[in-house]
Amino acid sequence: KGNLMAGLKEKIYGCLMSGAVGDALGRATEGMMYWEIREKYGVLDHLTVDSYYGSSERKGLWTDDTTLGSYIAYQILKKRGRIMAADFADVILEKLDESCFWVNEKLVKMRLREGISPWDAGLGGIGCGCAAMGIAPVGIINAQDPEQAFQDGMCLAMVNSNGENREFGAAFACAVASALKENADLYTVLADVDRYGTDIVRRAFTLTLDLAEKCKDETDFTERFYDKLLDYTYPQPKGIWKKDRYFSANGREYVPVAFALWSLCGGDINRALIAAANFGRDCDSIASLTGQLGGALAGASGLREDWVREVDVANRKCLTDLYGDNTISDMKDVAEMLAECLKESCIRNINKNNRILSQL
Repeated sequence: KGNLMAGLKEKIYGCLMSGAVGDALGRATEGMMYWEIREKYGVLDHLTVDSYYGSSERKGLWTDDTTLGSYIAYQILKKRGRIMAADFADVILEKLDESCFWVNEKLVKMRLREGISPWDAGLGGIGCGCAAMGIAPVGIINAQDPEQAFQDGMCLAMVNSNGENREFGAAFACAVASALKENADLYTVLADVDRYGTDIVRRAFTLTLDLAEKCKDETDFTERFYDKLLDYTYPQPKGIWKKDRYFSANGREYVPVAFALWSLCGGDINRALIAAANFGRDCDSIASLTGQLGGALAGASGLREDWVREVDVANRKCLTDLYGDNTISDMKDVAEMLAECLKESCIRNINKNNRILSQL
């Protein structure tokens, strides 16, 4: 049992750290098309100050994806277990720094502040994948219970997402919980996503992974995906949409793409993160999810140490400000706290089940 828990702690850390690194890599190329990335960088394989949001003073900064996930982790730790929609709403109102977020979370905070129910705050919102981008801690606190993770993910997605994007957020929470099983691999994770996911999730995964099976590598997949499966339904203001250039932040596109890239890169976490950052479009989210999935399966031991070091240093203030504690300064600290919280939750469930059994 001791060895199993040590392995699980490493997988939890791998999920958080690899996701943060992917987010920081993809920050530079978010919103670009793959050919624009190739023209500017060749292959982007390093952290840079470049950003969709404008150049920053530090390389290695993550985006609102990891910031939102950090808020969810914070609230899980505050509650010492699983959280509900009202808990998610509370942390948005208490902690969300609007200067660090895209418009969706700003609108959600405004709605919540004006008294909209957390269960309804995402209704009628922007058709984006924000439900998936920060959901990994929900999978962690439901480690090895993908069914409950899907349900909790759907619950939280009501707060900041609309329509089918809720389903893709829930599916990714399910995937993280599944990946944290002992001896999990991509195929067992996909089986759980298929088992607990919805029809639109199954369709998107089937189309994307069928395409990946026909491709010789991640570069070939990127080019074929642009040709065959771009999200043509993503809403754009009238007069802006163009056939050869538009930018989708829809979970229908980027959640399955993360799985395809991990598969094509053969379990090499560094190669997979580079592939995701060079995919283009909403690639900070794609790279973040690719890292979270891969890290939950393989841990963080294979992750490039220079990336880990630079991301930890660049984002230390984000975590120390969030927790109000200078001793909580990197993803290893957060992972250790989540592992301890998960342990407490498991003990409570054992005691609860024993009490119920004694009454039957």
